[in-house]
Amino acid sequence: MPDVQELEDALDSILSELTEKLKFEFATISLVDEYRDCIETARARNISPGWVMRAKHPLNVPDIQTHVVKTGETKVTVAWDALFDKDIYDRFEHSQLARVFAPILSTDQQVVGTIEAGCNKKRKNELLTESAIEEVKKLGRKKGDEIARKRPHILLQRIAEHAIKLIGADSATLHVYRRNALESSEEEGQELGELILAAGAGRATAKFVQVYKPRPGGRGSKAMRTRRLEKVDDPRQFKAAYPELHKMGVRAFAVLPLKFAPDTEGVLAIHFWQSGKRFTARQISLTEMFAREMEGFIRNYLLLRRVTEVGGRAWALSGLQSLMQSLTSPFNLPDVLKKIAKNALLTLNADNVAVYQYQADKKSFCMPPVVDGQFRHPALIERNLKPEEILFQFVEQGASQFIVDAHKHPFVAGHNSSGKPRFIDREEVKSGAVLVLRTGETGEVVGLIFVNFRRVHNFSGEEKRVMDALATSAALAIRNARLHQADLKGQLEALHAILKAIAEKGPDLKEVLERLLQQTLALTGAKYGACMLWNERNKVLEPIAHWPPRDGYPSTPLKLGQGIIGLAAESRKSILVEDLADKNKSIFVETQGEVFPAKMYKKVTPIRVVRLRYRYWMKGSCWVYSTLSIPSPVLSLKTTWCCCKPSPSLPSSRCIRLSCTKSRNSKIGRKSREALPTLWGRYYLESRVM
Repeated sequence: MPDVQELEDALDSILSELTEKLKFEFATISLVDEYRDCIETARARNISPGWVMRAKHPLNVPDIQTHVVKTGETKVTVAWDALFDKDIYDRFEHSQLARVFAPILSTDQQVVGTIEAGCNKKRKNELLTESAIEEVKKLGRKKGDEIARKRPHILLQRIAEHAIKLIGADSATLHVYRRNALESSEEEGQELGELILAAGAGRATAKFVQVYKPRPGGRGSKAMRTRRLEKVDDPRQFKAAYPELHKMGVRAFAVLPLKFAPDTEGVLAIHFWQSGKRFTARQISLTEMFAREMEGFIRNYLLLRRVTEVGGRAWALSGLQSLMQSLTSPFNLPDVLKKIAKNALLTLNADNVAVYQYQADKKSFCMPPVVDGQFRHPALIERNLKPEEILFQFVEQGASQFIVDAHKHPFVAGHNSSGKPRFIDREEVKSGAVLVLRTGETGEVVGLIFVNFRRVHNFSGEEKRVMDALATSAALAIRNARLHQADLKGQLEALHAILKAIAEKGPDLKEVLERLLQQTLALTGAKYGACMLWNERNKVLEPIAHWPPRDGYPSTPLKLGQGIIGLAAESRKSILVEDLADKNKSIFVETQGEVFPAKMYKKVTPIRVVRLRYRYWMKGSCWVYSTLSIPSPVLSLKTTWCCCKPSPSLPSSRCIRLSCTKSRNSKIGRKSREALPTLWGRYYLESRVM
């Protein structure tokens, strides 16, 4: 166990150096396993768990990793290379990455693994420098020997060597398998699962371990099924049962079952290559003792590996949280749903994902769904849904489901009334998750996410938690997008009304402006609005329109710098006044990234200065909105918003004032705010043409 922890520490130190000191955006470490004849990713930082799961390649298959292992050369890539795994390259969008692949070298110059580090190709010149590449190569040389000696299969090899030395055997082999959720070693002839660890000792070379491994129906499988030792040490029986092994020189063997977890087990085989040798009771007892020691070592190793996987899930979950935090910003719903589908696909290492929007008030789905991944028949994805179809059944049930055996589930394996092949049949789905998207614990259903696997998949508690977070993110995205669509509809109606007014009224400026103010108040929820026009001849701002009609409204012209409105016009800056009775709560607002020097405007002091870039700022119930390209309106509690912010090509000519003086709960939607530049800008251009 100490050696395993030391390996983890060594790998972690490399990743820290790469991502913290050298500032690479992500990094992976892959190790060569001679007994399984492959190279696979052992540790990674800032990449999807699905990438780690798929990054395993036989050493005899052309690949960028196997190329580095065979040649020992460092490769730098910024585009497609024929050595890349196309599935991984496309699935994880590696076309956007710039990377370096360097060998991990032992003292005898054997390549025992690779280091991969990289960044977005836009930052290539900043991060992937010659000096950084050299540092990556140095890390591979510096840590290489330590990693070579502490790879898991090398540590297991040492334990096996002690075992055969103590009992006088000639060789030993170890094979550890992970089964999927539906496979059971209780069934004779059942497949063994995925080989995740292997080792040999004595005369059992790497080739021997690869060729002579447990087979379905053999004695190794029987030992795992019965949990009892199996042995063959009668010479004639052995020769008849294992002619190939006998030809190589093996004369007897014993197989002991190993159990690590419900889905993980293996066998330890001990061999005699000497004629006439049989296993004694003492040798069997010692072999069983070493088997228990190996079980403890491997169990601890698998636990550490599990912790690493959880770390990867946590990183993916943090990405989901970032996505959730961005959902209050303007976004396009299809784009966000694509990101959610992609995140689910990569984080969960699924084969394909489909995201459906559900309209609860209409009891219908928005089609087609947003999909990602590989579909056998993409054209056959359902487009016209009827109430009796399975999507509505999941909505009615109301809870997310994690389906290990899709062919036994009452909904997905049920009869398809349309007469078409079932989705699980045509897409060869064996397991899946159906996530019900709700805006809260008791909120209405706004959609479904289907996460599909073509292999049997057992959902861990960690995966379920990640999927729950994913479902929450998707539900928030759909809800906010629908609010955005409602705002957009209001904007379009307002624009239509303004254009109609311009067409009807022509040069009647006052009536056009009043119509424009009406639409502005409708969009923002403000109580009152006014527009003032700059009179170049008299050098004053003159009120020319206000809405609603209001007796006693001041009609006195204002000079530049006079009062808040005059100051806004003179400075060409938006001003937020949280309370007209307290000038200390006045704020100049700048949205283009320039700090506005308050000392230039001593008339209205103290003035606080804020700097915003394409964002809104909020304090209490008061909002500051982005400065507009023509005149800029703003709304807040007991607030007057004044602005003259012209575009470079248009003169400053009008100032709009909006006031909200009644309700502390008066609010304005972000999309409504963003409609104002279009609303007033379109009018400005149209009126100047006329």
